Amino acid sequence: MSYKQAIRDIIRDRREFICRLKIANEKGQVQSFDSPHPEQVVLLDSLEDPDVKTIVVDKPRQIGGTTLNCADTFYSTFVARDPVRTLITAHENDATDSIFSRIRFFHDTLPKQLQRELARSRAGSLVDVSAPCC
Repeated sequence: MSYKQAIRDIIRDRREFICRLKIANEKGQVQSFDSPHPEQVVLLDSLEDPDVKTIVVDKPRQIGGTTLNCADTFYSTFVARDPVRTLITAHENDATDSIFSRIRFFHDTLPKQLQRELARSRAGSLVDVSAPCC
């Protein structure tokens, strides 16, 4: 299998793509998101299930629900065939900024050949000018 085909296969598989995103762990070290918490696995299973229409996450802090939701949103936006606008909202501006910074971190830590050219990149805004890669 060629390198390009391997990349396409990863991009077409939500779980494979998400597990290759980079996150900052509790110590601030960059690592792959390849060892999700059990709660994150359950959430991802629900996000992937076409029969599930509504997901309510009544979560304690520090189980990574926000990180997984950000990763899933990043994936959905990344593979969208048509332009898509993603809105991030939270109860406080600092929380919104924190969530956006995770999305930005996912983009910035992608391999260079997967990063999209950004028409605009500033606080709270990433605007992609390229078409989807696959």
